[in-house]
Amino acid sequence: MTAHVYDKPDPAAKEALRPPLEPLSETLRKLPELPAEPLTVRDIANAVADRSLGAILALFAIMNCIPAPPGTSLILGLPVVIVAAQLVAGQRSVWLPRRIAGAVVPRAGFGNALAHMLQWLIWLERFLRPRYWPFSRIAGERLVGLVSLLLGIIIVLPIPLGNGPTAFAVALLGLALSERDGIWLLAGLAVSVMSALLAGSIVAGAAWAASAAIAAGG
Repeated sequence: MTAHVYDKPDPAAKEALRPPLEPLSETLRKLPELPAEPLTVRDIANAVADRSLGAILALFAIMNCIPAPPGTSLILGLPVVIVAAQLVAGQRSVWLPRRIAGAVVPRAGFGNALAHMLQWLIWLERFLRPRYWPFSRIAGERLVGLVSLLLGIIIVLPIPLGNGPTAFAVALLGLALSERDGIWLLAGLAVSVMSALLAGSIVAGAAWAASAAIAAGG
């Protein structure tokens, strides 16, 4: 009787056999060309479904760097909060509520603004690579998720001039996590602190101006 030995699948070997993913910038460049009509947040998420949560986090953060009408940050900022929370929870795939997933993204304006954002993303990708990553997979994901969750809450809030720098910080963190790049992780954490301080100073300034106006009126 012949004994058959079945080796346990090696996750690292399986990952090595996967064809390399195209750069995130190339995926983003194709988003306005998706055949779906109208273009929704769900369509965008499905286009990057084969990527890590770090790359998906960066994608939604980049969308919040694009100038948009007031109130849009609530629609585009909530996916950042949700994906960040899923990173903290250790999930391996992204889930979005139906109402957010079905939100319509204006195709023409999105494509024009995205073209400008791709310039700095392509520049960043030239320097991103796995190096000096100080954490295990779970610890790194939870750190990036926790910081991004706090920043995502700031993105959702209607803070004038506060969304762009905060979203940029989350994008850096997401890209660093997706490539396991420790140098860009430090850069993302530094920008996170500065963007949080900027948002805090804007809120404090607005509160002071409002209290001064109330005092003068009284």
